[in-house]
Amino acid sequence: MLASFLRLPLYGWSLALPILGAMTATDTRPQRIVFALCMSVPFHVILSVVNDLADIEVDRGDPRKAGRPLVSGTISSGVALAVIVWAVVFAFLMDPIVLGFDMDRLLVLFLAFASTAAYNIAGKRTPVPPFMDFLQGVGAAAFAYYGAQAAGEATRDSLLVAVAITVFITFINGVHAGLRDLSSDYSYGARTTPVLFGARPSATDGPHIPRGLVVYAWCLQVLLASLTLGPFLSYSANEGLSWLTAIVGLGFGVASFASLYLSLNSRSEMSRRYIFAGVQLLTGFGMVALLAGGRSGGPVAVAVFTLVLFPLIVRRLARRIGSARRKLAHR
Repeated sequence: MLASFLRLPLYGWSLALPILGAMTATDTRPQRIVFALCMSVPFHVILSVVNDLADIEVDRGDPRKAGRPLVSGTISSGVALAVIVWAVVFAFLMDPIVLGFDMDRLLVLFLAFASTAAYNIAGKRTPVPPFMDFLQGVGAAAFAYYGAQAAGEATRDSLLVAVAITVFITFINGVHAGLRDLSSDYSYGARTTPVLFGARPSATDGPHIPRGLVVYAWCLQVLLASLTLGPFLSYSANEGLSWLTAIVGLGFGVASFASLYLSLNSRSEMSRRYIFAGVQLLTGFGMVALLAGGRSGGPVAVAVFTLVLFPLIVRRLARRIGSARRKLAHR
């Protein structure tokens, strides 16, 4: 119940953001890096609990989410609100105590929390859903940049990684996440980017994906690849690039483009589209991690990529084990 309430399988993402920021910082100190990682806990509360609290009515129409503690009533809205208040107070009280008062850093932290919360509360209720996707991207990017500030000194690379994260989240949330939740969002009347482009659920097959949404997705994919893989073309031409990093970059890039094509291919089965969307999400994040690692960052990018992937694999294995146990119990 606690794992579902806090969305623990997604915690790897919240933990990866300050790591990406710290990877680009200078004058870092171990104790400051550890604190930046600890701040991922209150950020994750804002990312997950606020979202579930704001979308209770929408989620009640989605069978996949009916068992979540807030939706089912196992955990009350009052308890969720208390956890959110704790997260905000903890973050903004501990930062100046541990790291010293710095208005710029606190403003970036405020931007991370406020943008993420604003998307969760109003993301599906405005006439401009692409902007709300962008706003969520700003929240994630600000928290990564905060990671750089908390760990040491933010650099130009910190800003570039923040821009790449903004594009990545705008893309993933506006395309894959929107299509995943299309049925419940559409029936509830929520306003999301796929709905805006004309996507509609189907009772017999996967959702109808309009050409405009496909073009939108490919434009963001090309922009993301340019921001993340573009610098490595410059490195390889001017200063050289390690073979391992080149192989990792090529693998992430090819897999990201191929999985995007397969996830939006109307001829593919819905289950396969969902799998390819997950692959595209992970490999797109891998490109961002590669950018944060720099010209020799192949191994680091793989490590951060694994950090995000591992809890998702654990969740899938736990579901399969639970399903197998239920089948055995009915025999």
